[in-house]
Amino acid sequence: MIGVVILIIIGTGLAIQHVKNSQVVSDVSKPLIQTVEETNRTTEAVLTEPAQPIFADIKGAVVHPGLYRVEDGERIQDIVMRAGGFQEDAAINRVNLAQKVVDEMVIYIPKIGEENDFDFETSIASHSQAEQGKINLNTADESSLETLPGIGSAKARAILEHREKVGSFKAIEDIKNISGIGDRTFEKLKEHITVH
Repeated sequence: MIGVVILIIIGTGLAIQHVKNSQVVSDVSKPLIQTVEETNRTTEAVLTEPAQPIFADIKGAVVHPGLYRVEDGERIQDIVMRAGGFQEDAAINRVNLAQKVVDEMVIYIPKIGEENDFDFETSIASHSQAEQGKINLNTADESSLETLPGIGSAKARAILEHREKVGSFKAIEDIKNISGIGDRTFEKLKEHITVH
């Protein structure tokens, strides 16, 4: 009889302990599942957040000059085609059709024989240069680049070639990828250049 009572007490104790363990696991796992679900919802919200629209203003010798919405990664050639293409007297050889379009960019297509009083590449950089007083490595033309300390015509051309072949500079330090521009030259340049 005593043995039966002991077995009942032990059995009851084990059952109570099992219930407590189940509650602990349940209480711990519930917030974890909720946290994972909340994290997933936050990640989805970030991924689905629409990007800010990009616009460019194309002027000069195109069929339909005006303001155009630009898709990420589009080039000047794409915007020219959307603007109806070149007029017959467009000086196509003076335009870098491979250049990527950035927000607030002004693209000017000159006419054959037209004086170079409006440089479309310089105009691209005018907004940021006016605000920052710096030369934008991604938009400046050769003559603007040559105003930088330690940058002559050869290095300016190398910067332009880098933009065409590799793409935009992501950070000002990327200019050190240009042959002949090392740490010493960069120290002179860093206060005068930007990539935004």
